[in-house]
Amino acid sequence: MSSTKVSSLDRSIQSSIEWLNDIKEELKWKDDERVYAATKVTLQTLRDRMIVDETFELAAQMPLLLKGIFFDGYDPSGKPLTIRSREELFNEIQDRFDKAEGLSGEVITRAVLKVLYRRVGEGEMDDIKDSMPADIQGLFIAAKKSSKSI
Repeated sequence: MSSTKVSSLDRSIQSSIEWLNDIKEELKWKDDERVYAATKVTLQTLRDRMIVDETFELAAQMPLLLKGIFFDGYDPSGKPLTIRSREELFNEIQDRFDKAEGLSGEVITRAVLKVLYRRVGEGEMDDIKDSMPADIQGLFIAAKKSSKSI
């Protein structure tokens, strides 16, 4: 690992790599660039569906580097987006990621949510879940259950 010679930045970089490696393991992918891109798109799509207060509460639990990715390009006006179903969420993630990749927005979403439950914790993730439409809440419930089975 390269050192920035700033210990708090080095810790954030290392922690971010650990989060991305967890997602990589969940997806069973080998390409770090794809894992990064899928994580970025999923976090930003979830962010855009969340109520504004919850975005800041979730970001407070993230390493600095991931927090920057999460907020990159964020415009809180008009938020949350009106994504009302799992299918709409999966399609939005897949569209933002790139349908040409032939990847499933559902697979990516489930992997990221599972890691968020492990890394951020149930309390914050349940708060986010409770602000979502019922159909999307089911994804959070499944992620919570599967995050405990490790």
